[in-house]
Formats: sequence, structure tokens, C-alpha cells
Amino acid sequence: FNEDGALPNFIRETETNSSCPCKEEQAKLDIGRFMPHPRCSQIFRDVTCTTTLGSRNCYMSAQNVQGAYYDSTLTAGHESSYSTHYGQVCCYDDQGYLMQTSYQPVIKIDQSTPYSPGFPMRAYEFGTNPYQGMFEVPGLSAFHHDMMPYYLCCKYADFRCQMFYWRRPSSACQQYQPPALGTLMGAGVMTTLQKQKLIFNDPGVYNLLYAQRTSLTPEVRIQARIERFPDRSVDFSGYNIEQFKLVQPSNATVLTGVALESSDSDRVHVILRKDTRRSRYRTTILVGDVIRYFDNMQLQRFRGVTVYVNNVQRGQSEVYVVLNKAQIGVRIRESYAIDMDRLPTYMESFGLLDLLVSVPHYYHA
Repeated sequence: FNEDGALPNFIRETETNSSCPCKEEQAKLDIGRFMPHPRCSQIFRDVTCTTTLGSRNCYMSAQNVQGAYYDSTLTAGHESSYSTHYGQVCCYDDQGYLMQTSYQPVIKIDQSTPYSPGFPMRAYEFGTNPYQGMFEVPGLSAFHHDMMPYYLCCKYADFRCQMFYWRRPSSACQQYQPPALGTLMGAGVMTTLQKQKLIFNDPGVYNLLYAQRTSLTPEVRIQARIERFPDRSVDFSGYNIEQFKLVQPSNATVLTGVALESSDSDRVHVILRKDTRRSRYRTTILVGDVIRYFDNMQLQRFRGVTVYVNNVQRGQSEVYVVLNKAQIGVRIRESYAIDMDRLPTYMESFGLLDLLVSVPHYYHA
């Protein structure tokens, strides 16, 4: 307490700029601002929840909490953003509702399993650029300033964590505003950010989203590659089938590749692998024109962008890409994402992608 009590109150930053979603369904779809917690999430196949005991699923801020300030000295006023070293953690029960620190039991029944619904972090778990200051070292700073106080003042203490939760109260959801969602799935079935529905069947490379650079956000561009869907009614089992019969195009078009970048991030390509090339990996992921694999490290961070995959569906069949500064996220899912570890017979899939784009509320204006 002598150290943390002398530091600035960071709860106003996390609660104002990164308030938790009220329901888990909102946290799942807010890909640009929240991501599954690496140690308490079914997506990452880890539900040990060592520091969030009692939670069903937890989510954390996908990047450092972004702050904003208003400069009234200028003629017309000017609002700018800045990156803090804080992080947010939101946990949900089995009903999908946000859990609060005030829900802790009056008496600690079991000494080994105290209640913990997640708490905001003074030091973001993945570190802060340039990754060498007091609150900036990945992992170590978060353990020293947030995890270790939880162990010493809550988990292994005789009292009921009052001191710890006084300094680390869980987030409410009064300040939360959900994002706008856009989808592209199946045979050109689209839902725009304005909730308009349409069907688009014209092959080519198109701009799905473009956001101009502002004082708060960088320039963002998302492109999609749409191709004619081949005729899948051809029997693949024959020995004497000509190649051209297997690739006869139909009238429907499907999504086969996505590229996205912001003005301060690496460019990311997620491309569907072609027929007979999807037995091990369903997609190819390129970051900065370099192929990246996610077999062992399901979450990887690059310059201005975070990429992680679903650890339950193998073969990179569900890919999440988050543009950190822009707080825009996409989910790219192979439409026939069967777990190849358990069903090795189904090596061939339909060969199309589903896309979901999550855009924060402050882009709406």
C-alpha cells in the first residue's frame, strides 16, 4: 500500500476509456478493444484462471488503454490521444454477466480458492513501448505491480481482500459503448456497419473499410479478395478427371483473402489456402510479407498489430487481427473449420472465408 497508494489513481483512465462490456456476448464481438485472457479463456484452451478464480471466461484489453485530452488553448480546440501503461480485465460468470469485486463472500470458505472477478492492471501485461521503464516490461511489470499484490494481499491473506480491491476495483459497464459490426460471409452475403444487408457477386479486390487519419486515430485500410466459387458437385474420387473440370467457376463469389493495415502498423494478409493445400493449415498468415505460424505461440504481437488464433479449432482456421492504435479488429474464419486433430478424414473444405469487422463507436461520426 505504501507504494501503490502514492501512485496516481489510474481507475479513472481505465473506467473512462476502457469500461468493460456488460455481457460476454459484447466482449466476444468487440474484437478491436478486448481479447480473450491467455490464462482464463476457452478460446485459448486454458481455463485454469489462477488469478481470476470463480470466473468462467475472462477478457482483457487488446492493447494499452488509450487516453485522450482536450487542448483548450488552441483556437478551435484540439483533441489528441495518448497511450497509457494500464490494462483492463473483465470476467464473466457462467451466465455471461460481468462479475464485480463487491460480490466477494463475507467469509473466505476455502483458503486456497478466494473469489476474484478480475481487476484492472496498473501495468499492461504485454508491456508498453519502449519496454524498459517502471511499468513497461512485459510480464514482469504486471507481476510486480498487480499479480504479486493479489497473491500477498488477497489469495494468501487471512482477510477478505478489502485493501486490494480498494486499490483495484473491478470495472462497471456504465461507460461502455458497443462497436459497429460488419460481416461478409458465404456467397457474397454482406452486412454493412450501418446494418444494411446486400448480396455482392462480382470478383475482384475491393476496399471494405477506409478510415482517414484524425487527431485520435490513424489511417486504416481493409481490403478483400473475392473470387468465383468452383463447382463442388464434381466427384473428386475419380482417377481420370481433367484438372479444368475441378475448377469450373460458378456464379457465386466468395471471400478468399483479407489484407489490413494502419498508418502505424505492419500489413497483415490472411489468405485462404487453395484446394489440396489445406490438410495442415487452412489459411496462410503474412505479417510484413513474412509468413507466420501459430502452432505453439497462439498469440503474437508485431509493430502496431496483434494476431492470435483460436487454439481449439486447429490449422489456423480462425484468425483474429487487432490494429492496436485504431482499436479495429477482424475475425477471419474458415467456413468449414473442423478440428483436424479429431476428424482427419475431412481434409477438404468448401474453400471460403467468413469475415467480421468490429469498429469502435467513435468512428461513427
